[in-house]
Amino acid sequence: METNRAYYNESVFVQIVNNDYNHEKNVFNRKVFLLCREKVFHSISILFYFFFFFVMKKKKLKKIFCTATSEIIVTNEAVLKLILSNRIGIGQLFRVLHILPEFQLLDIGKSTEQFWRTYELKTEGIYCKINEVFPSNLFDL
Repeated sequence: METNRAYYNESVFVQIVNNDYNHEKNVFNRKVFLLCREKVFHSISILFYFFFFFVMKKKKLKKIFCTATSEIIVTNEAVLKLILSNRIGIGQLFRVLHILPEFQLLDIGKSTEQFWRTYELKTEGIYCKINEVFPSNLFDL
């Protein structure tokens, strides 16, 4: 998500929606939202600009720009603990552990309302199959 981080010039936030774990198979089924701060400064009269700016700085609204679902198979104990913590996204996981996984694009597609990609990330001890769905107006947000 570095591309989106760079485009929006904002941090990307990961909100874990569910993180279901099958202990017998060491498999996670996970859904997350990726968010960035919403650009709210549309048409505001000059009289309210400074007040509005002050309020928005305090609230820092966030906007979902991606929904990702993943199947993650884990055999590495350190990775297992991090994922069970419910505090880390997959991209963050690899960054924290200083691991560069192998990437394979499996599918891409688009409709009038969205576009998506499905890919695998794998390295010793972890396999991820990830489907990311983006709104078609992603770069207009």
